[in-house]
Amino acid sequence: MAKPVPRYNPPQIDDLKDKTGEIIAGFNQYVASLPEGSKARQTLERNGTFTRAQDGTVMHSSDFKNIVLARYFPAGMQLAGLRDFARFYNGNEEEAGGVYRDPGLIFKAKGSDSYMKAVIAEELKRHGFKQARLRYPQAIPLSALNVKVDENPNNPFGFRYVLMDNSQVVDAPMFSPNAPAKTFDKWNEETGLPELVEGERLRICTSNLGLTGLCVGGGWGAGSGGGDLVNSNENGRVLVVTGEACSQKSFAAAIENEKRNYARRLDALIRRLQEQRTILYITRR
Repeated sequence: MAKPVPRYNPPQIDDLKDKTGEIIAGFNQYVASLPEGSKARQTLERNGTFTRAQDGTVMHSSDFKNIVLARYFPAGMQLAGLRDFARFYNGNEEEAGGVYRDPGLIFKAKGSDSYMKAVIAEELKRHGFKQARLRYPQAIPLSALNVKVDENPNNPFGFRYVLMDNSQVVDAPMFSPNAPAKTFDKWNEETGLPELVEGERLRICTSNLGLTGLCVGGGWGAGSGGGDLVNSNENGRVLVVTGEACSQKSFAAAIENEKRNYARRLDALIRRLQEQRTILYITRR
């Protein structure tokens, strides 16, 4: 009897709460294991490491810190992807200003060069991205990235990004270098990016820098104008997805596994029928 296809339960999307402090403790232990004075350690300690509000909400979000912090998440939790951000903000229109969140990076091939831009360009090339596609800026969620220590003296951060999941990278033409100011009123849940409209209240900011962080906040706006990937403060929140199926990838993996099992059963049935047909043919002769 065939196994039932697992039911997909939408993930819960909310700011990370570390009520016991165990997640932050893991992060702090990793920071302490890095050599004192190293660029990598300075990057993770810039503006202070993670802190917790009274209800456990984690503060001091930044790109590098969030990726390292995610190593200490419990099972069934991961950093929110771009589509998760879109669903979260579309469901929280009254989100208070002053709080910011970091969905990921914006890579602009036509932007100014930097060491970290070259790192991302190398990662995109490694994953098969062609030059034709890179004429558009690319939005890369933090959930698709890992980091590793990089001691190259030209690296200002001591870490380099490693692209783990190229399927989450999307074209983001609205962040073209020095593009005219654009506005939006909601998020496109298919792309995970702002949906452009005319004359609305939410602003998209960009710059001519080749690699920037994508920051969401400040009255529900979206910006990729700043080149500093490490600055943070207590207004920064870490958006995560949790649940039995914390992302669509887990559901897709279950479906693919079921397809493989079905194919194997079908192959075995065909072989048995072919064997029986051969036996029947010999018997009739």
